[in-house]
This record gives sequence, C-alpha cells and structure tokens, in this order.
Amino acid sequence: MLTSLLRTRPVLGLVLGLLGSLVLVVVGVTGVLAAAGDDSPGGMVVLGLVAAVGVLTAASLLAEHAWRSRRPYARVATAPSGVPATELPFASVSVWARAALLALLLVAAVAGALVALDAGSTGWLVLAVLVAALALTQLVPVLTGRVRPGGVFVTREGVELRRLGTGWRVRWDDLEGVVPRESAVPLVVKAGGTVERAGGRAYGWRGDVRTADPRLLGIDPRYLSVDGARLGAFLVLYLGHPQMRGDLGTQASLDWARQPTS
Repeated sequence: MLTSLLRTRPVLGLVLGLLGSLVLVVVGVTGVLAAAGDDSPGGMVVLGLVAAVGVLTAASLLAEHAWRSRRPYARVATAPSGVPATELPFASVSVWARAALLALLLVAAVAGALVALDAGSTGWLVLAVLVAALALTQLVPVLTGRVRPGGVFVTREGVELRRLGTGWRVRWDDLEGVVPRESAVPLVVKAGGTVERAGGRAYGWRGDVRTADPRLLGIDPRYLSVDGARLGAFLVLYLGHPQMRGDLGTQASLDWARQPTS
C-alpha cells in the first residue's frame, strides 16, 4: 500500500512512511532500554534492529523524495549493448537502502548467534545462522557489482532496461506501442517480436516488472529519473518518428527529455 502511495501520491506516502518509521524508532529504543534493565541481550539485539530499520526506512524515503525533486533528468551514456544511448537512470537509493537493511540484518543475526551460543540455545543458534546466510547471499551480488541501479537506455536500435540484477532489450522494429501512464509503463511487443533478456544471476534482485502477458514489457518508474508520463511520451516520440532516432545518445535528446511534463 505504501509503495502504491509513493507512486501515485508521493507527499502523502512520504508522510505516512516517516510516521511509521518514527513508530519503529520509538518502539525499538524503548524496548532496548527495557531489555537492558532486564539484562536481556537477545531482546536488545532484536529491538535495536527494529530501531535501526526505522532510521534506515526514514533515510531511504527522504533520499527518494530528494531524487524525485530532481526530475526530469537524463544523460548521455553507453548502453549495455555497447552503443550510444540516452539514459534515464534509476536512483541509487533503490540499491543502497536495501543493501543497508541486509547488512543490519546480517549484523543482528551474527549478534543473535553469539548470544544464543552463549546461552546454549541450539534452536535460536540455527535460526540466527540461517538468517545470516540468507542476508549474506543477497549482499554478495551487490558487493561483487552484479547489482546496480541501472536505467532505461534509449538507443537508435531500440530500448534497453537494466535494473538491479536483471534487464531486457527490444528493437524498435519489434515494438508495437507504448502506453504512457504514472504506474508501470508497458511496452507492447509485436506478435513474433524478439526480446533479449539479461541477468537473473543475482538471487533476490529482480528489477524488471513481471506481466501476465509475455508481449508486455513493464517499466516501474518509481525510482526512475522521469515520471511514467514523461517516460511514455519520450518512448512514443521515438517509436513514431524513426527519423529522430539519430538524436539519441546526443545532447538534442537530453534537451527534450528534460522538458517538464505538461
């Protein structure tokens, strides 16, 4: 629900998210103080994690809000396929916020394992080790560079998406249409059209939008540098006017992309 609000009513979503974060911080800090008084190291670890999650959630929401205030934004880049592109980048907060949460979970799990080992609790020790292993498994792709914010790369040949650990590429000739809207922007692939998919090696870091229809390619604009309406209009322009595609990857395309959405 909060994710939907952040897409459609970002200010209300931000306020509700910050209030929820404040509740987590208050509950966590209060619980840590109470657990300290009861000499309960395990309780301190768990409730300290709750407080940390609240702080991290608030920081990520504020960072996302700051990113949104910079819209629209585009830059000249090289697409994953190696050709010049006009890139609409995704915010780095989509990676670092989750990575920081996983790091917190890893630290809490290790601390919990040490507490359980000291207390001789085999069950809690096994649970803590499993949680630590899961967090570490998802952190490794980030640390090795296989997970990145990515972007939408619009080239003379087609459209490429790279986000987190997955992505795809489709040529202009294989596209039938684009539907501009605020939520996930769908690209309609022609019957018999080819979509080249990439990634899938980073467990838990899927960045492309799943659709029931294999002919639809969805792009979630929540962390994108332009909103859904501007993204859709940008793609429709170059889909319908092949003679303009020579501007892609040049300053001319940036000037158009940075115009405010009417």
